[in-house]
Amino acid sequence: MATKTKKVKAAGRLGVRYGRSVRSKLASVETKQRVKQECPFCKKKKAKRVSKGIWVCLKCKKKFASDVFYLEKSIAAQTEERIAKAAKKEKKRVEKKDTGVQKDKSGRNALARKSKKTSK
Repeated sequence: MATKTKKVKAAGRLGVRYGRSVRSKLASVETKQRVKQECPFCKKKKAKRVSKGIWVCLKCKKKFASDVFYLEKSIAAQTEERIAKAAKKEKKRVEKKDTGVQKDKSGRNALARKSKKTSK
């Protein structure tokens, strides 16, 4: 009778195929994915993976799409990051537009340099 594998865990089903590093990576991903994750809506550790990227919370019964293997960040945190990044980008664009001064590669005022050359 075969014994349980300790080192490769769930990847023991592959036997000697595919190499040690591939099997160990597979085992680490699978153990992370099979643990119940934190639901982004009710904040309880009750989210379970149904299929690729489809998750369901066993407490609040919400079904949502997110990361494929495991939930790294909540959807709300991801959305907040994207909004903050877009706001920062917009602010930079508006500041550049408001100054009205064009700068060359060295960071100097390009218009002032041109006017000095023409006045000589």
